[in-house]
Amino acid sequence: MLDATLELVVAGGFASVTMEAVARRAALAKTVVYNAYPNRTELLSALLEREFARALGTFADALPATGTGEGDPLEAALRWVEAIAVAIRRDPTTWRLILFPPDEPPGALKASIQAGREVVLDHVRVMLGDLAAARPSVARFDPEFLPLALLAVCEEGARQLTAAPDEYDPARVVAFARDLLTALAR
Repeated sequence: MLDATLELVVAGGFASVTMEAVARRAALAKTVVYNAYPNRTELLSALLEREFARALGTFADALPATGTGEGDPLEAALRWVEAIAVAIRRDPTTWRLILFPPDEPPGALKASIQAGREVVLDHVRVMLGDLAAARPSVARFDPEFLPLALLAVCEEGARQLTAAPDEYDPARVVAFARDLLTALAR
């Protein structure tokens, strides 16, 4: 049912999701849909919860050890970028829902997207702290603005991986990240 709901959202936006449309797409009786989810709000909430769990699970699996002082923080950051890029390539539909909400998303989706951005931003801050400790030249950049700027670059890379996969593959995104972080660390 949730897969059918996701297909509807991707194809026609949140407005296209009705209990009847989900039943039709999933080849189920409408009563089965209503037995599982009493209303559209609960159905969409379940979908968003599942998709964010997938995305955050992928993100968590890709997190390098930070703050340990071990290893090269630049290489750790690049491994993280590569793991996320590969994950986006593997499951673009989940990420498309997050990066390109098809129409005015429900409040829960907006709140989840913002909470997810904060998690990523916190991690970027820690990675930059590790990088600055290993390469003091990074500390010359505004410590509040740099993480925001890098988050914007990460988000755009993720958008390109989903919107133009023939032009942007994980290797291209990682190469750009390497060039950018190396330039920052000079």
